[in-house]
Amino acid sequence: MQEKLFEIFVDYKGITSLRSDFYKDVERGYIDERFRYTGMNEAVAWSNLCFDNLYRPYWDSVNLLKAKLPDLLSVVYNDGVSQIDFVCLGVGSGFKEKIILDNLLARQDELNFYLVDASIEMLGLSLSYYVSHLANYEDRINAVGVLCDLNSRLGPKPNIFPGSRPSLFALLGNTIGNYSEQSLIRSVEGMMEKGDFIMIDAQLLPKDVNDDEIEMEILRSYDNVYFKTFVMTPLLRVKVGEHDGKVEVNILHHHPEGLAGRMFTVRYDWIFSRDVEGRIDRDITFPKGSRIGLGFSVKYDIDALHDLISKSGLTVLKTCFTDNNYYGVVLAQRTE
Repeated sequence: MQEKLFEIFVDYKGITSLRSDFYKDVERGYIDERFRYTGMNEAVAWSNLCFDNLYRPYWDSVNLLKAKLPDLLSVVYNDGVSQIDFVCLGVGSGFKEKIILDNLLARQDELNFYLVDASIEMLGLSLSYYVSHLANYEDRINAVGVLCDLNSRLGPKPNIFPGSRPSLFALLGNTIGNYSEQSLIRSVEGMMEKGDFIMIDAQLLPKDVNDDEIEMEILRSYDNVYFKTFVMTPLLRVKVGEHDGKVEVNILHHHPEGLAGRMFTVRYDWIFSRDVEGRIDRDITFPKGSRIGLGFSVKYDIDALHDLISKSGLTVLKTCFTDNNYYGVVLAQRTE
């Protein structure tokens, strides 16, 4: 099992382009979401954040999977489907994926497992996690890593395993809210085949809670040291230190691209507290008071999320919620 876990397929063109764009992002004053994970410092900062109990979006996602995954899988394992492959889009810390693997291997004897990410460092951390935590599944998992950018039109899965099965894709951790949703789903569909399933989870705006209360809840979920360290870590590459400024979080009551529906957008910005001499491919000065965008995260009314998924060509099959309705997971299928 360990030899197969460390087989990685690389989209060299996509990864080369991904790395070369970072300095351009710094110069234009906005760092794309993907650069928060491509580097060892970034991967470690993400891992630290995941295991911080104060980071509620992550643990809402974990607890929802623990509670509702059997209900979702009862829809997947139906109509003659008894064997599936699992495709993890954005590997994360490995903790949530282990919950999914446990449930899948309770239903089938062996499993083909694809880990898809743009960060070799994230893949490495996740693969190490699986090797050390899946000993009881020896010889039951065939796993490979696929190194590619999720947002750059994914190609078909590597054709290395015998047989043809439907796949269950997982786009978790509110990842959908950190990108242009429609282009992200279109990219993922490049890897999906007719009959494949996908789980997409997201932070939600409960219908029976007023906007001010929701905004306070969101701000509490981001008010911790590990989160602020995580979102600013890419700036370390250009010689900006943690004490050269601060992370500011703001909430806008609309979608960043103006999409219809009830949505909030959380923006993270770095504000310099002093002049900083940085370095990209040359020396650069970041003036005191200037800012660099570090990313955003969209929170959805469930109707708006369903609409986004449906308009992308997927059929919504089932939706599950946390008890307070602040988090949800949607199971959808590619039917054409």
